[in-house]
Amino acid sequence: KNCRALPDEPRVQSNKAGTLSFASSGKNSRQTQVFINLADNSGLPNFLDQQGFVPFARVTKGFDTVAKKLNMEYGLQESLTAGLSGSVNQGKA
Repeated sequence: KNCRALPDEPRVQSNKAGTLSFASSGKNSRQTQVFINLADNSGLPNFLDQQGFVPFARVTKGFDTVAKKLNMEYGLQESLTAGLSGSVNQGKA
């Protein structure tokens, strides 16, 4: 059964580390998939703000635990100088 797409909302915060955003495939196409920004994704190289990804919540407690758990499960490695690196198979979580 298909879900009805949710209309876009105006962005009032950037896709910074710890914010949750809806995944989408274009304008007014959000449904029920969400993701947590593990790093600042507002600018280079991802430009999620410009692509229309709108954060709707923020992890306020335990973000380090969440980030470590996701890093272990998706094979991301944290570097002190480069932030998070690795590859994530988007859409196949």
